Amino acid sequence: MTFLLRRFGAFRKHMRPNEQVARDVAGLDFSRDAPAGGAGWQATHQHRKGGLYRVLGRGTLEADRSDVVIYQDVQGKIWVRAVTEFEDGRFKPV
Repeated sequence: MTFLLRRFGAFRKHMRPNEQVARDVAGLDFSRDAPAGGAGWQATHQHRKGGLYRVLGRGTLEADRSDVVIYQDVQGKIWVRAVTEFEDGRFKPV
């Protein structure tokens, strides 16, 4: 799934206007230079190894319909993880 999110930028030029509006309304920025760690960025969770992350939302993995958490690190990288893994103690709310 992370691979798909990284590749999302390559498909932006093919997006229809209504898809662009939906993405903007959702407040998700999948660009490589997504702002993070600056003004307005606030961590919601801390990984057991110390990293800080902000949950952007939840979704469904197309391949098997499993629930996922979409989250961002301080550097702006977008991550996707199964909800079961995210909630198994690896991440604690801050």
